[in-house]
Amino acid sequence: MADLMKKLHEEIRLKIEESNAKYKKYVDQKRRNQSFQEGDLVMVIPTQGKILSNSYSKLSKRKIGPYKIIKKIGENAYVVDLPKYMGIDSTFNILDLYLYIGESVKEVQQHQTRGQASSKEERMM
Repeated sequence: MADLMKKLHEEIRLKIEESNAKYKKYVDQKRRNQSFQEGDLVMVIPTQGKILSNSYSKLSKRKIGPYKIIKKIGENAYVVDLPKYMGIDSTFNILDLYLYIGESVKEVQQHQTRGQASSKEERMM
């Protein structure tokens, strides 16, 4: 009887290890192994808990930015240079950050100011 129980426990342990290896393989395929340095530009996904409830809608942009990383806290958390008017915490998990690929910040700001000026001119006409 004891030998039967030991054999059964061993079979169950092997099945669990096999199942865990299968799950690990699947999760590793989806994982983003990325880290950021201070000064990198990132896009931020503000979760509903971080953003004001009246400013969240399903039609709003999913990622906001680009913003500069100020400091790394541990392995998974970063402090991002957010504008004060946003009124949200500037510490984000690495899962909520994506490397910004595109124009430099100055070019983005110039483009945004040009867009604002042209829309003001259109309203005046």
